[in-house]
Amino acid sequence: MAIDTLPLMPYVPAHSSKRIVGIDVMRILAALAIIYLHTKPFMSEHLYAGTLFSVLRDVIIQFARFAVPFFFVAAGYFLSRRLTTSPESASRVWPYIRRISILYLI
Repeated sequence: MAIDTLPLMPYVPAHSSKRIVGIDVMRILAALAIIYLHTKPFMSEHLYAGTLFSVLRDVIIQFARFAVPFFFVAAGYFLSRRLTTSPESASRVWPYIRRISILYLI
């Protein structure tokens, strides 16, 4: 068979996964927000008290606080997508429930 008569096949990557790009972008932003909150770059408030910079700092800090709830919501969303109504899904969720229950009991 000649090369020019081979049928054209669409390119499919070998390890194709169905990723949601919007959630991946939000995960990156949330990771940067957590780094921002932990490094506290603008926390010397005595230098900037009462200025526009202190208001900007407070606004940035409040916007960065979305990160932890976002990670919890995203983790729950992806866990629920893995679970189905089959009996095997109950066996998947029990290890998570046990670990969380131990933390709550402590």
